[in-house]
Amino acid sequence: MTDILNKNIRALKLLGFERNNLSDLLLLNIILKKIDRETRKQFEQSIDSHQIPELDTFIMFLEKRSQTIDSINRSAPIVHKQKQCRNTPKILNSIPKEEQSWDFYCQSSDQTIKTLGIIWSPQFDYFSFKTALNCHESYTKREVLSIIARLFDPLGFLGQILTKAKLILQKLWVLKLEWDEPLSNSIAKEWNNFVSTLPVIQNIHVPRLVIGKGRISIHGFSDASTAAYGAVLYAQSIS
Repeated sequence: MTDILNKNIRALKLLGFERNNLSDLLLLNIILKKIDRETRKQFEQSIDSHQIPELDTFIMFLEKRSQTIDSINRSAPIVHKQKQCRNTPKILNSIPKEEQSWDFYCQSSDQTIKTLGIIWSPQFDYFSFKTALNCHESYTKREVLSIIARLFDPLGFLGQILTKAKLILQKLWVLKLEWDEPLSNSIAKEWNNFVSTLPVIQNIHVPRLVIGKGRISIHGFSDASTAAYGAVLYAQSIS
């Protein structure tokens, strides 16, 4: 900005233009309307409100601000772009090769990637879940909470399963168990039964795209009990 401004002033001088207070003020107001809001705000704060701004003062301010911004840009960390993936080869091939995180022709059909923490199969375009649990006879409240936290489900696909686990955790708080105290026999049996069935969630496949070209209808359901409540919305696509 300062280089362009100085070049334009030199060009005007070559054309026989002589600077004066009025011309400087006109140039200053024109440039103030062109620069970004934050720079304009900082310049206005740097001068006395009763003072008539001068063009030379403004040029010096721009030079100093330019140096500050350059210094910040040089010291800022380099942000690497995340690699991308698509569910069709045609769209994926429109992305530069070095930015692709998937190859339809080299990777096996059962391969998946994580998107926002959720497991996704680009080839079949569905979400799925994995569990890696080491089952043992006794658990503590700390271990129960750790297992529940590992079931990452931001979209609520496993809502019914997680509700069961959280109800068991509620009972542990009512019993006022310490974090590393083993579960009592009755709750330990209930928790062991729950943990033993968790590997079944690996068979759950949720299609990412459920809406076709036909008519769409929304169905909502809710229910509640003394222990928990829930709600769900279904999008029905009729072709």
